[in-house]
Amino acid sequence: MSASKNKKMRMEAKNAPDAAANAPLTGQQKEKRKYRITVAVISIVLVIFILAVILLSSSVAYNRFNSVKIGNEKFTTCEYSFYYGAVYQQYYSMLANYYGSSMDASMMPGSDVLQPEALSLMQRTVAVHHAAEEAGYEMDEDAQKQIETYMSSAQSAAAQYTNGDIDEFLVKNYCRGMSEKIYRECVEYYVYATSYGMSVYNGYSYTADELSAYYADNADEFDIFSYDWFLFKNEDYDDKAVEEANAFLEQLKAGEDFKKVAYEFATDEKKESYDSGSSTTTTLSGSSLSDTLKGWLTDASRDTGDCDVIETDNGAYVVQFLSRDNNDYHLVNFRHILISPETINESDYETDEVYQQAKEEADATAKEEADMYYMLWKENPTEENFGEMATQYSDDSPEGGLYENVYKGQMVAEVNDWIFDASRKDGDTAIVKTEYGYHIMYFAGKSDTRYCDTMAESEKREEDYSNWQAECIGDSFETSTNSIFKLTAQ
Repeated sequence: MSASKNKKMRMEAKNAPDAAANAPLTGQQKEKRKYRITVAVISIVLVIFILAVILLSSSVAYNRFNSVKIGNEKFTTCEYSFYYGAVYQQYYSMLANYYGSSMDASMMPGSDVLQPEALSLMQRTVAVHHAAEEAGYEMDEDAQKQIETYMSSAQSAAAQYTNGDIDEFLVKNYCRGMSEKIYRECVEYYVYATSYGMSVYNGYSYTADELSAYYADNADEFDIFSYDWFLFKNEDYDDKAVEEANAFLEQLKAGEDFKKVAYEFATDEKKESYDSGSSTTTTLSGSSLSDTLKGWLTDASRDTGDCDVIETDNGAYVVQFLSRDNNDYHLVNFRHILISPETINESDYETDEVYQQAKEEADATAKEEADMYYMLWKENPTEENFGEMATQYSDDSPEGGLYENVYKGQMVAEVNDWIFDASRKDGDTAIVKTEYGYHIMYFAGKSDTRYCDTMAESEKREEDYSNWQAECIGDSFETSTNSIFKLTAQ
């Protein structure tokens, strides 16, 4: 056999399939291979998990990795948290103003509500920011001051809550990784956009005819409606709500007083509320009316005294129309000096009798003080002197005690009734008592502006600005989030 033939045979033998290698795996071999694969997969998952934990426990995932994309711009979770914080604060302030001291953190909406609104705010801000850049907008001095106000407020809060460490304060109030540098960048971006937006908003102007036409087109939303109502619920009237409501209606048509009939038909529990002063009368703008009653109340043919039964899924309303006000009156201006009684805490007194006596004495002292200042003003009875005295002596007033362009219902009832009295003349004065104390009043005259025009202008301006914002957003600022956002924006 030749050497070349031997070499060829050795090569074929070397490359020949290994029968043992290709033989079917035994059960034990299969288990070993499965085990090795499982271990490998678990190891990879564990490594990824450890890396994720490390990233999330550091600042990197929050201030380095992008989690939100709006148009062509990308934002980190720290930047997103700035807008989330803004939305959170808006809700908190709104609820605090409404509920006062009874406000509780549990009343706040969850992230399912706040997240979409924060992203929407970001989208609007980015779109307007781009519009400002395209317009070559430059921030004025007021906008620059606004930026510094943001920063000084954060510094003050840090001094109060985190021993002056502003980064620690920002992390606690926004998210991990937030810093003074990032916060300032967010503020500058936001203020640049909002200040330009306000310049657009304030740039709209309207003629008197345009405002009148806009009000007329939206009168059902703007007008003020007063009406009496009584609700019959089936659960309270043995499923005979409609029958009872019609019996109520028959008495009204016979000329009976609404409140008297309401008391007659009220359940025992409701009778107690009527005894304590509850009223059947409601006054609301058209935009605040319930859908159930709105159609009937806003009907153009509606007249004073009209009454009807309006059925619902679980009962029926009896409604009586009282009036419709088109807000065609002039706003007013006035000054006041408020003298409030000393605060008397009931817990400081052993008996209610002593407590009430202390309150009466504090009230009497406040009245004497108000009378004294009133007499002092009469020695120089000018509006200028009144303003100076208000600045010096009033317990709760703007500079000079001046309130301008006041509309009906804006002030506490007693003050409202005095300033909108039909006989009121420029320069009229009086002392008016309210729950806040004694108001030395000075009527500074009617404004040139009608309230109906103010309402129309405000609403039209909002509408035009909203439309402009939508045009800015268009199709160019689609919003999306990624897996980093899901991990960090919670």
